[in-house]
Amino acid sequence: MKILPRPRSRWLAAVAAGLCLAACGGDDAPPTGPPPPDTEPPVVEIVFPVILENQYGADSTNYDETANGFLDLRAIWSDAGSGVDPSTLEIRVLGQVAGGVPGEDLATRWTRHELTASGMRYEETLERLVRQGSPTLVVSVADSAGNAGADTLTIEVNYGDYHRSVSLDDPVFEPGTPTGDLTVCEDDQRLYVLRGYAVVVLDANTMERAGVFPKQLPETPGRLLCIPGDSILYATVGVERFDRTNLVWYERIPGTVGTDVLAWSRLDPDIIWYGEWGSGVPKRVDRTIPEGIGGVGFPYSSYWDEYTAGLAVLAGDRKIYWTRFWEASLLVGDPSTGEILAELPIGWSSNLAVGHDDRNVYAAVYGGPLMGLVEINTETDEISRTMDTFFPPYAVGEGFDVAVSPSGDRLWLTTQDSGSFDPSADPVASLLIDPLHWRKLQAFPRPVPPGTRTRWVQAATFHPHGKLVFQARDDDIDVYIIR
Repeated sequence: MKILPRPRSRWLAAVAAGLCLAACGGDDAPPTGPPPPDTEPPVVEIVFPVILENQYGADSTNYDETANGFLDLRAIWSDAGSGVDPSTLEIRVLGQVAGGVPGEDLATRWTRHELTASGMRYEETLERLVRQGSPTLVVSVADSAGNAGADTLTIEVNYGDYHRSVSLDDPVFEPGTPTGDLTVCEDDQRLYVLRGYAVVVLDANTMERAGVFPKQLPETPGRLLCIPGDSILYATVGVERFDRTNLVWYERIPGTVGTDVLAWSRLDPDIIWYGEWGSGVPKRVDRTIPEGIGGVGFPYSSYWDEYTAGLAVLAGDRKIYWTRFWEASLLVGDPSTGEILAELPIGWSSNLAVGHDDRNVYAAVYGGPLMGLVEINTETDEISRTMDTFFPPYAVGEGFDVAVSPSGDRLWLTTQDSGSFDPSADPVASLLIDPLHWRKLQAFPRPVPPGTRTRWVQAATFHPHGKLVFQARDDDIDVYIIR
């Protein structure tokens, strides 16, 4: 016999119908189905940098929130639908970025400090610096449904920014001992700094100190010369030697007397030129012997205590340029003949530097009517252009040292307060200069910590990659970012 299912009672059917009405909202409730697709993008807002309105001129931008010279970028976002997917963040700059390609996503190149479902905070890196100008920042992010939202902000970026200061304080030094010359050796990426009668060695990339190494005799070296591939760092008093590998001083090169400046020969790699005290002429050492090998016949100064503070050599040693203090002049000589080719009354100069392609020599002048920066044309051996150090609102200073960037398109001029031993004197600023257009690009006021006795500024040098400048000030090294 076939068993049929038990018929459902009318009471159970009524109960079931009531439950359906209660759950479905009545006879008029729409049929259920999938939610509508999420088509709305996230809302993105760049909250830093910020534009600073200036009623007297062009607006500027505060882009350094952490006061270290790097551009800081903060953005917030929200999404009413499927939620923001932070992994989709992209950061782009419509403008030039050092070391990158146009439009490169910088989210993987810059330093990430924070990245969440509600926002981000990033900082540019030295490897991907935003160049000076008016770039546009673009921040975009997508939600889980793939809808992308973005915000843009056009900002004004400087030619350079103060980055940090590193103290060279050490029990070895007497209080108030100023920092002197400094140089970066490209082959070991170390920064060597003279202070008093010692050399301080630091990592040029991290600024971590390797040590302080005094000379055995309490003599104060003036200038440094680093030759790639040579383990010896050369310094002045005579021609002194510091072993960069073992971090020890050696004896002075025999046959050399007092000097204030050194220059590597561009004809014979074994030769170093130095400016001799007393005679006021360039002489030579052979660093492979090592021994002084004398001059090339240039006539001596008429001043018995003459000395040379600046020395520059053109390619092939075809010409050599040097200064004389008592004569307040710059001389041009032919090393192959010992002939003086020109004498220029530039005033008192403390340093010379050869410009790009050997077309110009630059002199930092701290005394005389041409105080500031002087450019000498190396074809005519005449003064081609001069520049004072006036850059409002800063006081006029003395040109003290000039450094040329590795690319040759920037000069850094350190300036000295005329009242450098008077803490109440108006401070002056160092200058970043465009040598091609002979234009002051930006002034960099130096930090003046409370209680600073002098504000004594001397040498400066570029990092071999050109993105940093190191400047000696009092007992510190000030580091600047160059864009």
